[in-house]
Amino acid sequence: MSDPWEVVYQALSNSHRRSTLRYLKETDSPTAFDDVVERLVDDGHVSSAPDELARARTKMYHVHLPKLCRANLAEWDGGTEIRPSGFLRRLPREILSPKLTAQAGKPQGADD
Repeated sequence: MSDPWEVVYQALSNSHRRSTLRYLKETDSPTAFDDVVERLVDDGHVSSAPDELARARTKMYHVHLPKLCRANLAEWDGGTEIRPSGFLRRLPREILSPKLTAQAGKPQGADD
């Protein structure tokens, strides 16, 4: 079995996921899926153009949230609400810094 922290590090390696986690940590309550995607717009990761928002929603649903759940950083059943996990609540805020880059040479927000 691989190191369980590798899953966490991979989840934290993407700026969209870190932005989502910062938002969940700030709200510390169930958050609507659409609010999470809108936070990416507010943080400047995604434009508000309809086609870019649609891509961001699809990616959040199929890539980002599943990775956050596998890393035990968020709780989500595929529905409309996302919750911060107990593990996320215990993580120091600094680990979610927008400047964090876990993989050298990989651009911020890279698709993984």
